[in-house]
Amino acid sequence: MELNKKDLIKKWKARPYSWSQHSQFRDYSHEEWYQSYVLGIKKPSNKRMDFGSLVGKRIESDPTYIPQLPRDGKMEYGIEVKLGKIDLIGYMDSYDDDLHIINEYKTSSLSGWDQDKVEKHDQLTFYCLLIYLRDTVAPEFIDINLHHLVTEEGGDFSIKFASPFTLNSYKTKRDTRRVLMFGAEIIKQRKEMEKYIKDHD
Repeated sequence: MELNKKDLIKKWKARPYSWSQHSQFRDYSHEEWYQSYVLGIKKPSNKRMDFGSLVGKRIESDPTYIPQLPRDGKMEYGIEVKLGKIDLIGYMDSYDDDLHIINEYKTSSLSGWDQDKVEKHDQLTFYCLLIYLRDTVAPEFIDINLHHLVTEEGGDFSIKFASPFTLNSYKTKRDTRRVLMFGAEIIKQRKEMEKYIKDHD
């Protein structure tokens, strides 16, 4: 059993650390994190996730789709970088690495996002950490935008864009202190994750 735990930890540590992994453990469920990121058992998607995925792929591939949506730089922009011994990975919906502009696209109901939620959303902090570690660009110089495409439930319980179509865009900033503190949070949480694996029945 102990050898199995060691193998699980080794396999888990070899996997690059993402925002989704961090958020799952910190904000939702330790056990669901364990099932997904340690054992590799994926939860089935739902209609909201499926709709968001389809919209995201079309935004990426079709510049004529929702043309009023800013698409600065490269779409689905990936960064892999080390935080000490931890491999980090992240994919921004779009990023201009010359002008340092992040655009993140979200689909959800009208109540899903507001300015306060955007200010607190650490996925954007995570992206700033990746950029800081790779390019030494301070987050104060990054233009961060979250674009909320409002959805509603159809009469058949499907998910569709709200009628009339509603796009709410929010600007936000991060500072170096917050980004570095988030890096420290990752290091601390990785230790908590490893302990959870060791203690798991």
